[in-house]
Amino acid sequence: MPTLPPPPFLGNVIDRESELQGFERITINISQDPYKQYLQHDWQRSQTFDKSNFPARFPCANKRCIGGGADLEKMVHFFPSGEFSFGCDGHEGTAKRKGDACDNRFKVTLAVKKTGDAA
Repeated sequence: MPTLPPPPFLGNVIDRESELQGFERITINISQDPYKQYLQHDWQRSQTFDKSNFPARFPCANKRCIGGGADLEKMVHFFPSGEFSFGCDGHEGTAKRKGDACDNRFKVTLAVKKTGDAA
């Protein structure tokens, strides 16, 4: 049985607008699998989200990965606007035994405008 991802950093959000009230604008472009090991087509490797629809966690495309992905919620709250590269935080073991680290990578372009920030 696969393990569930960790709970969202800020808990379960019922009212997205109140949770993100300090943000005027959020845009996230995330791409993964730069070495073309897990996804067949280029269009599957990249997605763009905004304030209204970004997920708390973005899943890893590696089918053997346990507990991996990218934590978009933490990025939005703790990273400035910019371009970042992250390794997957999962592993290729089982739910009971940790295996080798997942070698998938994520490239994230984050544009965040907080309320009161200069243009």
